[in-house]
Amino acid sequence: MKLKSLPIYVIIFLATGFPILAQSNDLNNKNCTASNDYETKIVIVGDSFFTTNKGRLGSLESYLSKFIEGACVENLANGGARFSGFGSNRIQKQKSKSTPELLVIGGGGNDFIKCGSDKICTQKTLNKILSSDIQKGYLTDAIAQNSDSNTKIIILYPIAVPPHAPNAWKTVVKNIGQKYRSRMARYAEKNSNVFWLDATLVAKTNVPSHWLKDGYHPSVIANMRLAKTIKKIHKGNIGHRISDYIDSQYDTKFSCSFSIHKSGYDDKQRLYEYMQVEGELAIDYDLTYEDYTIRHISENWKISGASPTYLRDNMKGALSVHANGNLHGTLNTYSNSKSSGYVVLSTDHYVFKSSNNSKHLFEGQHVFKNPKKNESYRFNISGCND
Repeated sequence: MKLKSLPIYVIIFLATGFPILAQSNDLNNKNCTASNDYETKIVIVGDSFFTTNKGRLGSLESYLSKFIEGACVENLANGGARFSGFGSNRIQKQKSKSTPELLVIGGGGNDFIKCGSDKICTQKTLNKILSSDIQKGYLTDAIAQNSDSNTKIIILYPIAVPPHAPNAWKTVVKNIGQKYRSRMARYAEKNSNVFWLDATLVAKTNVPSHWLKDGYHPSVIANMRLAKTIKKIHKGNIGHRISDYIDSQYDTKFSCSFSIHKSGYDDKQRLYEYMQVEGELAIDYDLTYEDYTIRHISENWKISGASPTYLRDNMKGALSVHANGNLHGTLNTYSNSKSSGYVVLSTDHYVFKSSNNSKHLFEGQHVFKNPKKNESYRFNISGCND
């Protein structure tokens, strides 16, 4: 079940949070500025699209470090950063001390948002970011100061947002999303070291688990998918330009039973425990992203008001399976018996109590803890067969 690591390139994102997030000890702690002990230097430049869980496991940089062998990743992106203006939070102020092989650069959402529904304003703003003749602009300036002729550039931008995004962001992508995509595609076609990737081919707007609750920042799951896609681009397994959806293709390896139990303390500090849901799941090999993942096949909820397809709608690609049986990712479920809210728990606070099944190492109790509320969710996997 071991994932294969890979080599390197340059990336560009345009964009604009987070749950309690996921993973094991994959974060690369190398100091890019103080050491030359790495094979690939990666720099991330941009706005808050790149800051979900920044500096921690589950961040884009942690996944890039995991999937690209020998990588040293420096994330310079800041929330609220923009191309325009004269303040210290301009994207052009984000400059690495050394030139990377892979540059992740993006932004523009905070520039467009000030235009509101004014289409003339958004068009002028786009022209300043990248001119209509694709020869100059704030974007090319930012790229120039963090790259050279050997740097690979991938332009990645979400040209849509999920249904739960704020209306202001929906207006932005409606007014400028397609025009931005067209311009970046032309820029990539004219520059051999530039790759254009629409982020919503990977972080899909119809999958809630790919986005934070705010509706315009990628989730940890999306960060993982983006990093895996970047890895495939680096390997040369994806062409210069992507025009179709990148959909996962699965090969089912095992079928299992599962249940989720919640335990904690009520307002009177009395211990409680109950089953939330039980059903069937599959352990699939994701042929697209080269990973073993959990896919829910059926779910029988024991709490009132629960959506009968909640896990199938929110847990696509959320949990991957390590070779040792441990899970990494996030567990999405209901936060209480009244189903008045949801909780997203990660393997940051996770214990695996294995049943010691020599064939199916992932069988057992996977305990996700929510330390803020002193509660636990026990995800039981049992009865697996080929």
